[in-house]
Amino acid sequence: MASIAKQTSSLVPPYLGMILSALVQGLAGRTWAGKEELLKAIACVVTACSTELEKSVPNQPTTNEILQAVLKECCKENLKYKIVAISCAADVLKATKEDRFQEFSDIVIPLIKKNSLESMGVRSTKGEDENDKERELQLESLLGAFESLGKAWPRNPETQRCYRQELCKLMCERLRLSTWKVQLGVLQSMNAFFQGLMLLEEEHADSEALAEILLETCKSITYSLENKTYSSVRTEALSVVELLLKKLEEAKQWESLTAECRRLLVESLATMETDNRPELQEKATVLKKTLESLE
Repeated sequence: MASIAKQTSSLVPPYLGMILSALVQGLAGRTWAGKEELLKAIACVVTACSTELEKSVPNQPTTNEILQAVLKECCKENLKYKIVAISCAADVLKATKEDRFQEFSDIVIPLIKKNSLESMGVRSTKGEDENDKERELQLESLLGAFESLGKAWPRNPETQRCYRQELCKLMCERLRLSTWKVQLGVLQSMNAFFQGLMLLEEEHADSEALAEILLETCKSITYSLENKTYSSVRTEALSVVELLLKKLEEAKQWESLTAECRRLLVESLATMETDNRPELQEKATVLKKTLESLE
């Protein structure tokens, strides 16, 4: 069924209902080896057929029923399985544009807080190999959690108002503390967060709330812009800054980017003007000039 889903760009009734019903029913009960293939197949079918799913068809599971089933799997104990379930739920939420952020973040945010790599003490009772495997799994779950939050970020002013501050703080803390792989994952998540942040649109403007988020972001993104070792981290950080400046320009909200924010960014971008990658050097210079012209 997973391969049917991957090869079919769009299934139509009654086949869509038959396949989804079988997949959703298969999710019931305990976790077994290979069960994650069902989750991947569900994500594939829903992503390919999201338009068809908007119609109400007899004997076809509704988006709500699919989400209920998948979110239930996100609460399972087995971490390897849980990672796949969270990723699948995020894909379903993104494809259907459903807002289940409260429920979803209640599962994902505690996972991030619990699994920050830095707080993981190496347990001496286990062998070195076992510790390495565990660390790898923790890293995978942390990266998956951030990516999923970015995908599940809903276009709903009310939900965004409740979570934007907490989410921003969570990402910024991890940028300052983490290994380069996690920094990269957080920056990609940050990109998705700002891409969908309604505060950055003229009709949803709230300069005070936005100024707070931008200050928090600018303070932590400097770590990534000045990351001398990994150009992938610098590249991703630059694209976040570029996105922010573009959005502020479009929504005419420059006043939310305080003098302190501009100073922090200009200083970090200045360090990149000697970057060993010409394209990063060039981009940093352009962004720095944009910021300086605001003075």
